[in-house]
Amino acid sequence: IERLRNEGKTVFINSHILQEVELVCDRFAIMSHGNVAAHGTLQDLLSNADLPASRTTIEIRGPRSAIMSFKETAQIPFRSFSETALAESSPVEVLESAHSHVDTSLHSSWMLELISSHQSDIDAAIDVIRQRGFSVIRLSTQQPRLEDIFMRYVRPQDPSVKTS
Repeated sequence: IERLRNEGKTVFINSHILQEVELVCDRFAIMSHGNVAAHGTLQDLLSNADLPASRTTIEIRGPRSAIMSFKETAQIPFRSFSETALAESSPVEVLESAHSHVDTSLHSSWMLELISSHQSDIDAAIDVIRQRGFSVIRLSTQQPRLEDIFMRYVRPQDPSVKTS
């Protein structure tokens, strides 16, 4: 496909493997219910999709019961809040739990996807998470991808609604 593209040939690809499509295509058409919902370059689609400039996720860890309560009462605007698989405990965590007599099997790890990616909102979310006694395991910010754009056109949704 890349060779044909480099030779100036037009190639049509119909695929749900959007990561690969994004790598080899210059222009895209998104179909929804048999109609072209959007078309253009990735930048065209992004600017017309009304998506945030980036997506921020925070992985937190803490006692399962406290996280469930936090999920219901947190004043953090988030798109999603889902449990993740805990990685194997590191030697430091095993040592810490042995000394503090904390049962790490009662802990769980959760991913929060924030609605806003503004630095002040991220800082405020981390402050609330730490005030509640949870550990921040990982923070990541990603730019929207073709899959995000596709989902926006195929399943439009109100970003202010909390989902689980």
